Amino acid sequence: MKKAMVVLSWVGLVGCGSSGSGPGGGYTPTVHSLDSGSGQVAAGEALAIGPWSLPSGATVTYTITDTPTGIGNDTMDFVVVSDAMVQAGVTTLAGYGLRQNVSSTSATTTPLPADVYDLAVICNNIIDDCLFNATVTAFY
Repeated sequence: MKKAMVVLSWVGLVGCGSSGSGPGGGYTPTVHSLDSGSGQVAAGEALAIGPWSLPSGATVTYTITDTPTGIGNDTMDFVVVSDAMVQAGVTTLAGYGLRQNVSSTSATTTPLPADVYDLAVICNNIIDDCLFNATVTAFY
């Protein structure tokens, strides 16, 4: 019995350990590639890039490089939105990391609640389609 008490006391003092590789043995967030490539949106139309299921606290960073073919730069709006909004056809710019009337841009969202998300792109051009390259990553 005395031997069992010593073993239990030792385990209590040392602990059972922890898993992970971060400070104090916790989980270390990493960058996850969500999407990368070229995109095209018809003038006056919208496009959703995604969907991605993200855990609570994840941030999304997107970088857009405009590749216009018409007169001048393309003018677009970008925002990270809930996929439920995309599926419902909601066209408001309510979301995270909003950039309006831009060509090349980048943004990082605040920490997000757990959900399924898309990057919504709206082409504000009157005639020419909006052409761009996009890189979208998440940090969690």
